[in-house]
Amino acid sequence: MGKRIMHLELSAEDRNQEHRYAELMLPTSSAGTEKALRTLGVSNGQYVDVSVLRSPFAPELERMRFDTASLKEMNLLAKRLHSLDEVSLTAFRALEISKYSDSHESELVSVKDLINMTYELDSVMVASNVSNDEQLGQFVIENDLREDVAAVPDEALHLLDRKKIGELQRIDDGGVFLNGFYVVAGAYT
Repeated sequence: MGKRIMHLELSAEDRNQEHRYAELMLPTSSAGTEKALRTLGVSNGQYVDVSVLRSPFAPELERMRFDTASLKEMNLLAKRLHSLDEVSLTAFRALEISKYSDSHESELVSVKDLINMTYELDSVMVASNVSNDEQLGQFVIENDLREDVAAVPDEALHLLDRKKIGELQRIDDGGVFLNGFYVVAGAYT
């Protein structure tokens, strides 16, 4: 099935009300899912507790609590992540950080929302080689992204505080720095 996106730990009570555990690598086939359910001693449709042990392509998933027990949904999320190119995956991860960074430990995260976030990522602005406020400030200056900065005469540009300009832009954008990229996360709907 290609590269594995998620390594799950599954737990459930079997028919004898004993707690059992299984691991599952995603994406997988329906046969892989059925095998994990047999290991747990449950049938499809019974409640299964799902947690992400490892997800090298989207490590933020490892700290989340999910609102689903559906392996089908988790597998669909893994398949969608598997289909993303590097820039789209970076955009997804930045959106995930922006939306869930404050609530990932206390609130349940909707897997359906995560799946939906894997679409329309080409509408998210991603700038490469921009990894801090100072570099973002330079990018803003070079590309005339702020009217107030663009109004400064060229001979006075060297007097500008690039770090402060970048910080203001990041706050306005709801932006996120991730692995050498800057992602405008606040504009995504």
